[in-house]
Amino acid sequence: MRQRRKFHVTQVLPVWTSAHSNAANLVFQSAMLKLRITDIPSYWRRLRLLIVISVIVCMLSGASHYGIKGFILGALLGLAAPAALIWFGVLAIGIALYMVVWCLAWAVIWWIAWWILHS
Repeated sequence: MRQRRKFHVTQVLPVWTSAHSNAANLVFQSAMLKLRITDIPSYWRRLRLLIVISVIVCMLSGASHYGIKGFILGALLGLAAPAALIWFGVLAIGIALYMVVWCLAWAVIWWIAWWILHS
């Protein structure tokens, strides 16, 4: 008796895996090295203006919603905001490229099928 293979949706849909996350993290690390940020002191030196702006914005936003707790939490989150924005940008670009490649592959498959059926 012949065994049937189970159909898995993940075989045809794009699925973000831990390998993709690892690649995005490596690209983030290389972006930080490109900015010459290797440790916390170099992070403070290189992104000083962005850190000050993000701390002020996050403090004011937190204070307006949650009072003194939001003020303190906003200040702490503002310290990491520039690095988080760089990481999120790298991740968003990676996801966009992944989706473009997936959509192009399907477009080529449909074009080839159309070409074969109409010849």
